[in-house]
Amino acid sequence: MNSDRQTWFVVKSALLMFFINFGCGIIVPIIINVIDNAVVNNSVQKTLGSTGFQSICTWFVVTAFMCFIMWDDGKKNSAYGCCDLLSGILCYALVFLMYFFPAIFIDDAGENMTVFLSRCLYSCEWLHTGRLGYSSAAAFGGLLYVFVLAAVYLASHFLYVKEHPEI
Repeated sequence: MNSDRQTWFVVKSALLMFFINFGCGIIVPIIINVIDNAVVNNSVQKTLGSTGFQSICTWFVVTAFMCFIMWDDGKKNSAYGCCDLLSGILCYALVFLMYFFPAIFIDDAGENMTVFLSRCLYSCEWLHTGRLGYSSAAAFGGLLYVFVLAAVYLASHFLYVKEHPEI
């Protein structure tokens, strides 16, 4: 893969992950709360209104969006013959860092910055509500996230190569 295409793939993936993660940290809880208001059963409302449930839904939505993007990138990179290990490692390392980065600063941040960082970390809140701190929750959630994305990217590549053996 040439360096321009490699750099674009890595930066695009990391920035998309950050913005999708932040946006879903705001939008998914709002949508779930709207659904929660339409439900009349108190036990369902309690489940839908819980932070853990909303957080895990956010994690799945972010993962689904990014899996779609990685699936498409895997096919494109395979089609152009520029699917290589270095760009994949750099991409997923930077994606993990973008996911983990807010956890480093959340404990020392001011009030306004804590609100912003908590929205960035909302998709790993389901892990934080247990025994894990923000750093451990973000590390575990980020690694789980990266493994899923790498598996989707590799599956896309291998399926494309299988369908088009001339490449």
